[in-house]
Amino acid sequence: MTQAIEAIRPTLTAVPFDTGNVEAKLDEIAELLRRQDVPFDARLWTASDIGVYCDVSHRTVAERWAPRPDFPRAVRVAGGHPRWYASEVIEWVAGFQDKKR
Repeated sequence: MTQAIEAIRPTLTAVPFDTGNVEAKLDEIAELLRRQDVPFDARLWTASDIGVYCDVSHRTVAERWAPRPDFPRAVRVAGGHPRWYASEVIEWVAGFQDKKR
């Protein structure tokens, strides 16, 4: 799929409008496609990724949820910013589902 994106990139120079935004979007799509290669159980999410999944801000995740004792433990690769396993976050969120009466 990335090859297909790279194949159409040269045609953007023939487009009569500002292509900067289009090229940026193509790069974003290519990055999303590359992420698909990582097995879901091994995928690490940022606070922003979790925010998108839960429709909240990254600040809510970082400042309100992450400090909770029941929130999944963060992974800090080489002491960097915290990341969380996507599968653990999804499981944590599912635990808040309303119970049927």
